[in-house]
Amino acid sequence: MPGDTPALWLAFPAAWPEVHLDAEVQHELHAIALEALHNAARHAHARTIELGLAPDGARWRLWVRDDGRGLPAHAPSAGHGLANLRARGAGIGAEVAITRPADGGTRVD
Repeated sequence: MPGDTPALWLAFPAAWPEVHLDAEVQHELHAIALEALHNAARHAHARTIELGLAPDGARWRLWVRDDGRGLPAHAPSAGHGLANLRARGAGIGAEVAITRPADGGTRVD
């Protein structure tokens, strides 16, 4: 993140198992993470953003969580950026969920 705000927190496993992803999956995961980070920094006016990656059973979970102003109630089904995140995920067999946590902000999983 450029500057002091928002602060970026990373939540990664202490030990990384060896995982091989094909180039398309790597590219799409990178694009999903960058888009979610960009949205949090540009639109949410967040003070902090967390980027995380953790094992979730036999799969992995990638998330971006911010403490910004959150999405309007209609936003998770509208907008090109959010639809693009979901389409990128679907293209590699992943599900993208965009939620408004009870304590505020936005979370992209």
